[in-house]
Amino acid sequence: MVLTSFIVLLSCARVQPDVDLAVKPQGVARFVTVQGSLKAKIVILDDLKPVPVAFTAFQVIGPEASTVRDVKTNANGEIDLKLSPGLYAFVSKEPVLFQGRSYEWSTSFEIDAEKSTELTLTHTEAVIEGTKTEKSISPESKLFRRFQNSVVTVECDSGSGSAFLVDREMGLLLTSYHVAGTSRFLSVRFGRQNHYEARYVTGDPNSDVAVIRVNPQVLRDIPEIALHDSRRVGIEGERIVAMGSPLFQQTTITQGILSRVEDEVLISDVRLDKGNSGGPVMNLEGTAIGIATHGDLNRPGGPSATSIVSIRKADELIRRIGAVANDTLPSAAKLPDNSPVSIPPEMLERISLSIRGNEPYLKSPKNFRTFIKTPFEANLNAARYKNFLKQKIARRYQGKVPADQAAEMGPLYFWNKYVGNQFEPVVSIEAIPWPQETSGSLVTRAVAAALGQRMHETREMRDDFSRMVLLRNGIEVTPILRKRLRDTEIYDTKDVVMRDTALSGFYTYEPKEFRPGSKLELHIWKNSETKPTVTRIPADYQERIWRQFQEWSRLGG
Repeated sequence: MVLTSFIVLLSCARVQPDVDLAVKPQGVARFVTVQGSLKAKIVILDDLKPVPVAFTAFQVIGPEASTVRDVKTNANGEIDLKLSPGLYAFVSKEPVLFQGRSYEWSTSFEIDAEKSTELTLTHTEAVIEGTKTEKSISPESKLFRRFQNSVVTVECDSGSGSAFLVDREMGLLLTSYHVAGTSRFLSVRFGRQNHYEARYVTGDPNSDVAVIRVNPQVLRDIPEIALHDSRRVGIEGERIVAMGSPLFQQTTITQGILSRVEDEVLISDVRLDKGNSGGPVMNLEGTAIGIATHGDLNRPGGPSATSIVSIRKADELIRRIGAVANDTLPSAAKLPDNSPVSIPPEMLERISLSIRGNEPYLKSPKNFRTFIKTPFEANLNAARYKNFLKQKIARRYQGKVPADQAAEMGPLYFWNKYVGNQFEPVVSIEAIPWPQETSGSLVTRAVAAALGQRMHETREMRDDFSRMVLLRNGIEVTPILRKRLRDTEIYDTKDVVMRDTALSGFYTYEPKEFRPGSKLELHIWKNSETKPTVTRIPADYQERIWRQFQEWSRLGG
């Protein structure tokens, strides 16, 4: 009845198409219809992700009641049509069954000449019948529920990745070698406030596979993920899922199709982010067939083509382990972690704007600058940097910044990459090798100046960061994060030339460690030195830091 009434309404509201009158050389008139286009997408939002309504029949009913066109969505749930101007109806030809429910759509849209009309329909616009039951849950959802706690975040020197449990009795996890193989510091997170030490056991850089270990006491009832035990781990066209645990986020799951299966590598369209590196790639039976790496952006087709290390590459490592030595057993004690009470956005903005002066830093050790930062300082620096870029860009466009020239917030990106996001309540200490003029450059410039000439300055970074320790009243403070990062500086101006790379340090701590009234000492080692440089953190630095966190601390942080 509703559909019939809608068709009658369309019949009464006919719209004559716009036409162009053209004259052929022979003097015969011809009519060219000016059309518009429809780009429609139909999806059902599952618990995990949007699911396209693929290869499904719909009807497009035109301005004339007799104009009914059958159409079908493609694999992405999309329809692309050319239509004459007018009012149309878009209706389901038959119900769509999904996880025990029936979905039907009926809506209207209007086509304008030479314009594109976009139509997105989800489950919220559908007429839904039936009740979702446990039996209707997809295989992917079942795998997620079963194994979401088996996938953990791995913290390493240069960033973070994922790992998954393969032996609960011994506390063994599989991950990527590029995540854990060269790191001095390893830890894992089983969700918020469950942060533990991890140890590297063995790995193979050629296959990009590594085994790390945690104390079995921290695993409790976490299930193991079984490794696929046949020679051929999958077949082309098979549905697979990839799971990962990005920094300070819940476990994620994505699905895809195997497009090629080889002995050492699998190719798929499953989407992988850098935080997923080291996570499991599983078939729908729940066995691991591969280890995730991030997508290769240089591969033809872009990141839609993803390489996955075959689980067969882990066989030799697993066999090599045998009896794991006791000296690789990490502690079962919890490590410090970011507070579950994040900084409210309004508080972050307000307190950031109240900060006066530049962030504090120490000229220590020699050839370094050591910065002590808070999320409030990072947010303020990002805003200042963005305004600086806006002013530079605006000069080129008569004082206005075009929409496609939005300034990137570089300093905030750096903070978010290693901390999680700007709302995490931590204090960072960054020891950065500071460029110095080379001795040869100094002599050359002095000679040139004596001859009345001007030479550019050549700079270098003379030291590498090794490690740091923060002492509070003589007691070592355990950091939340420990990073040892490679910084590369390359620039060439008329005044300065710089081409060098060095290691810097990035550690984060709980804000409570910086309450005023304590004696804070920073011990920093560089290169291969056995003795550290010891620096006292001034009392006014502590007061500045704690003043920024004082309001947040009242929230229970």
